[in-house]
Amino acid sequence: IEPTGECKVSERYIEPTIIDSPKMESQMMNDEIFGPLFPIFGYTDFEKVVEYINSKPKPLALYYFGNKDSKEYQALKTRTSSGALLLNDALLHFANSNLSFGGVGYSGIGVVHGKDGFREMVHMKPITERGTYNGFPF
Repeated sequence: IEPTGECKVSERYIEPTIIDSPKMESQMMNDEIFGPLFPIFGYTDFEKVVEYINSKPKPLALYYFGNKDSKEYQALKTRTSSGALLLNDALLHFANSNLSFGGVGYSGIGVVHGKDGFREMVHMKPITERGTYNGFPF
C-alpha cells in the first residue's frame, strides 16, 4: 500500500490510497470497492487484461489512464462491459449530476442522477383518452 493520506477508523475516513499490484486472490480484488482505494496494475500483454476483466463480474466503473486513441482504450470500449468507462479520471462520472450513474449485472441494476435516474425512480403512467362520436364511445 502506498501511503497517500490518513485513515481514521473512528470517523470511517480514508484519504485516497493507491494500492500497487494487490494480489488477485485478495478480498479487495474479489469484492466491489466502495471508497477511495485504487488498485493499480501494470501489464505487458493487454489481451490478458481484457480476458481478466471479462472473467469477473462486470465492474461498476473501469478506469483507464492513457491516450484515447490507443488500441488498449479502444479495446476496453468495445470488448468489455462496465457501469462506466472513464478515461484519465476516477471521479467525474459520479460528481456530474447530469450523467447517469449505475452498474451492470452484479454491480447493480439501474441508474441514479440526471434524467435517466429520474426515469428509473418513477413510473411514467401512460393515459389514453378518446372522445365520442355523436354521443357514442368508440
